[in-house]
Amino acid sequence: MPLMQRALALAVLGLALVAGPTTAQDAPGEAEAAAMATAKANQALVKVKPRWVSGEQPAFPEAEKALGHHGVVKVSGILGADGRMSQTEVALSSGAPVLDALALASVKGALFQPAKDAAGVPIPLAITVPFEFYSYKSAGPGGGILRYSCGQFARDMDWWRATFPKAELIDHELYATMRGIAALAQINSGRLDAAAIGSFNEDFAGRWSAAVIAGIRSGRLDAAAIKAGSTDFARRWSEAVETCRSHPERRFTQVLQPEGRTAEALAKPK
Repeated sequence: MPLMQRALALAVLGLALVAGPTTAQDAPGEAEAAAMATAKANQALVKVKPRWVSGEQPAFPEAEKALGHHGVVKVSGILGADGRMSQTEVALSSGAPVLDALALASVKGALFQPAKDAAGVPIPLAITVPFEFYSYKSAGPGGGILRYSCGQFARDMDWWRATFPKAELIDHELYATMRGIAALAQINSGRLDAAAIGSFNEDFAGRWSAAVIAGIRSGRLDAAAIKAGSTDFARRWSEAVETCRSHPERRFTQVLQPEGRTAEALAKPK
């Protein structure tokens, strides 16, 4: 995956230390807890943010794609002053053990530029490193939204639904992205106020929901139109899954229309 997708997400985690009597058996755990407490507190001292320097980027195995496995893995731990990670763990699971293990191994073997304080001195820091495993974003065979096959889409959605039965569709990254594109159609039709939502760019899908809510509250957007658009899109998404199941050889963007045409236009090199 592109290095830019390895951007470090700095996170200060809540402390959960429990006081108790010190024993020889407790000492290692207490030492680790103390190191983590220091790494969390150092967040306030950071003047130079850490960055990924080198290390093997995890490939997206074809065997995992064939099972429909995909998603985001977040690995947290302590980035030491030596640029290496310790106390690593999967903070957010993709739901696929193999993908989680690949991300964890990648972080353990990576070299980072450590965080530095105002004096330029490297300091340990608690950080979280995200990894994305998505066929519609990957550069491999069948990867990228322009090559994302119907068969892969159906497998992905079947696995995701089975693995996260309580999740809402809007929680799925691709659904949220395409729903954002669908909102553009409402803007173009005059049913939504483009100025209230903002221009479309690569992070539009992550911002449009909040912008729509703000627009409804301010009276600039028609809540009924938003609800109708969401209901219609959810129906067409479900129909696209079934169509793709029946025609795995087709491309996803050919089936989900008109959003597919917009997605292709955005993805094609300028």
